[in-house]
Amino acid sequence: MNFKITKLESLSGSKASIYTILPEGRTTSLFHDFLIKNSVTNEKEVQDILGRIKLMADKEGAREGYFKLNEGKIGDSVCALYDRPGSKVRLYCIRMGNTAIILGDGGPKSKSIRSWQQDPALSKSVNELIEIHEMIYERILNKEIRWAPNYKDLIGDLDFNENE
Repeated sequence: MNFKITKLESLSGSKASIYTILPEGRTTSLFHDFLIKNSVTNEKEVQDILGRIKLMADKEGAREGYFKLNEGKIGDSVCALYDRPGSKVRLYCIRMGNTAIILGDGGPKSKSIRSWQQDPALSKSVNELIEIHEMIYERILNKEIRWAPNYKDLIGDLDFNENE
């Protein structure tokens, strides 16, 4: 899988940096795809999610209470961000402590299913982030990605090209 981690300056703030994934060969990020797919049918929930992202970025940081943790494998940082308990739209992301979030894709989770694994679209979104997290973690261990001195920004090799 080839992709770049790109910072979303318009959503980032003094308390947390917000990133997304831009797959190779595509002009839109995973988060942009999420917005396009869900803004019409679930406009209020998407607006609430955007408001929470800005609140985290500007005032509160990426506190655990905003996320449904442990959505991926044990030990990874894949989680779901949603506007309120009981809402159906899930935005899957990688939470990098309290100061950075990498936004992925997601969508509505039907009340008729218990977990994301039962929905093909949600399963694709989460499995993609699990794979991306593994690649990021490997680069962190190899010191190819690290925290900037502000402990809010990721620096280093954020371009993942398997052909290199």
